[in-house]
Amino acid sequence: MSRALSRTRKILSQNFLVDAGAVHRVVRSSGVTGDDLVVEIGPGDGVLTRRLLAASRRVLAYEKDPRYAGRLARRYAGDPRIRCYHIDIRDVRPPREPFAVVANVPFAATTVIGRYPQQSA
Repeated sequence: MSRALSRTRKILSQNFLVDAGAVHRVVRSSGVTGDDLVVEIGPGDGVLTRRLLAASRRVLAYEKDPRYAGRLARRYAGDPRIRCYHIDIRDVRPPREPFAVVANVPFAATTVIGRYPQQSA
């Protein structure tokens, strides 16, 4: 891993899911169904995103890191079930329709993310 990438990961407190079993358990325990709109916070390289997309109706993926946001947007450019945004979740208004939040939460953002669903009320 390059020093620049390592530094960015530390600044953004990024940790990536790499274990397929862990990803499966996160999606299963989320309770997401084929009818759900999912807000994914910090999708990173999209390992969790792929499973969420398979399990839900639609995914809104919000990624703060421009490199990962760009990669994710290019990967899913032709898929109408997913929208990928390069933005900090703190600057996003929650959807008006019911939604589920699923994330591999960066430690530095836990307070903000915990309050996010309440903002839609």
